[in-house]
Amino acid sequence: MTFRLFIDRARVFAHNGFFRGEGNYIECEITWNGETLQIRRSGLDPGYDQERFDASYACFEDLAEVISAS
Repeated sequence: MTFRLFIDRARVFAHNGFFRGEGNYIECEITWNGETLQIRRSGLDPGYDQERFDASYACFEDLAEVISAS
């Protein structure tokens, strides 16, 4: 499908993960063709686990291989 529209304005705030106790949310306001869609702050993946995410890209000291998150 193809959707053609003119976006007059877009404001999107999102934070994946947590920093200083805040994060894992998205909120936005998009105006197109004179219509505005507002999404109030809402949580992203409720099962998100910061430690597991961090472990998924951690490397050994010599950077030779990725450490398994499991």
